[in-house]
Amino acid sequence: MNRLSAASWPQPGVVARPCGRGERGSGTLLASLVVAVAVGLTGAAVVFGVGAAEAQRVEGAADLAAIAGAGAQLAGGDACAGARASAAANRVEITACELAGDEVEFVVAVRVEATQTIGVWQRRWAGRANAGVLTGAPE
Repeated sequence: MNRLSAASWPQPGVVARPCGRGERGSGTLLASLVVAVAVGLTGAAVVFGVGAAEAQRVEGAADLAAIAGAGAQLAGGDACAGARASAAANRVEITACELAGDEVEFVVAVRVEATQTIGVWQRRWAGRANAGVLTGAPE
């Protein structure tokens, strides 16, 4: 019936414990921990990616605002008003607008900011750009 006889059990130096009962569920716990770490790392990567995309968007909006300001100046209008209109269309705020030069040669310099909200975190992104017409500029 039983392979082990009463005389052979327990043997000296052998610890008797139920087979596998103390480790039941340890694989589930380990798998849950691995999944939790993977979800956390994925969430951090998403937040980082969204932040990087927003920074690029703000830089692009600064470029467009500077070009719009330069276009307005070439057309005989107000350079900073043109830059503000472009910035508003791109959902950024002009924090500085400067025009240097005259009607022929000029540079429009703009600085813009935008606020990004992810959950409870807020971050301000800034961008700056220059655009204009310079004849005789060194190449």
